[in-house]
Amino acid sequence: MPIFQMIIIPHINRPPVINSVDPYLPHIAKMLETAEQQKSEIPLTVIYEEIKKLGYDGSLRWLQQVILRYELRARAKLDEPIIRFETKPAQQMQVEGRVSQG
Repeated sequence: MPIFQMIIIPHINRPPVINSVDPYLPHIAKMLETAEQQKSEIPLTVIYEEIKKLGYDGSLRWLQQVILRYELRARAKLDEPIIRFETKPAQQMQVEGRVSQG
């Protein structure tokens, strides 16, 4: 019997794990986006106190680990609005240039 027929790959079918911070992620993201728009930074302790008011019962350390894992602060800083505009046909074009030496 060939080796590839003897290898059994187990299939693990389990639901995703939801942690205690997940229900509050939209609120946290909104807080971070607002702070970024105002060019300020929200201390983790303030975020912790705000979501505690909403019912979060986890620890400050766990909240810190989740924010670091999801890179929420970096994502709030990188999310820039996309400005789109349309022009009439033949009104604008894209040119890519190359300088040749020789």
